[in-house]
This record gives sequence, C-alpha cells and structure tokens, in this order.
Amino acid sequence: MFLSLLFGIAVAQAQVRKSVKSGTFRQPVVSRNKAKIMCPIFETSQYPYQGVGFKMGDPFALTYKFYPNKNWAFAVDGGKAASGLYNRYYRNAFETYLPDSLTDTESIQYLSHKANSDWFLEAKFLYQWNAEKISKGLQLYAGLGWQWRNTRLTYDYLYEDTGPSQESNLRKFTRNRFTYGP
Repeated sequence: MFLSLLFGIAVAQAQVRKSVKSGTFRQPVVSRNKAKIMCPIFETSQYPYQGVGFKMGDPFALTYKFYPNKNWAFAVDGGKAASGLYNRYYRNAFETYLPDSLTDTESIQYLSHKANSDWFLEAKFLYQWNAEKISKGLQLYAGLGWQWRNTRLTYDYLYEDTGPSQESNLRKFTRNRFTYGP
C-alpha cells in the first residue's frame, strides 16, 4: 500500500503542465554589469559570490556567507539564542555571583532567573565538499569559528539572616555576561 501511494505521488508530480499564459512570458535578459548594479549580493554566476539568509532554531540569526571558491567559505552570523536551552547553565552561574562577605548566620538561596536578552555574533571559516552521491544538492562542511555572546540575566533569591535581626526577604539582582570562545 505504501509503495502504491508513493508511486501515485511520483506520477502526480511528474504531470505538471504550463498554462497558456505562462508560455507567453519570457525571463528578462539583463547584462552582467547591470545585474551587479541592480542587486550585487545575489549575483551567483561564478566564484567568488555571496549569500544572505537566516537560520531558524537555536540560534535564530541573520547570516552572510562569502564563497571565494568552490571549497572555501567565510560566514558571519548574528542573532538571538534560545535562552531556555541554557537554563541549567544560567542557574549554575548564580553560584559565581554569591558574595564572599556572608556571616555564619546569613544565607542566600537561589529561587529563579530570567534571561532578558541573549544576543550573539559569530564568524567562521568553512571547508565544504560535494556530497551529491548521498543526496542531490547536498554539501558537507567542516570549519573553525569564534563566537561572542552577550546575555543579560535577572536572578531572584531569598536572603535569610538567622542572627539577632532575624531577617528574611526576597531580593533580585541583574548581571551582564559577556562570553566568547571557539
């Protein structure tokens, strides 16, 4: 049953007809120099060429790629990371912000955190090769890159003093984390 369904889809896709109207339209002929002036970033005739796009998922980003030749590329991405994926990391980072000046009767207990913003910028050099034997149009790549990331976090915590003042209250603080690495 599956094979007959698959065969039916293939046959249906193969029977695409052009309408009478579409047969009268022709692709405009534009000289190479004029194409470069009109939209230089989408000129894809020969190497070197460039590409602009966006990534969906983690991270969500605007991306620019420069291809100097068939196998090498340089890419720059900038956008917003999915902060929810890093909850455990940000929770553990709370420990690095604890003050050293607490007395024996004072304690601080983590309650929650919120990532107010999480932006990144990365640059990569890529080597790519054709993998059309696996799937038409597929290219594999490997590369090296560097990422800069700026995150603004707000932590909520419970402060308790069991000494003579018997104080217990909810507090919060905000920190900017700038990190970078390969």
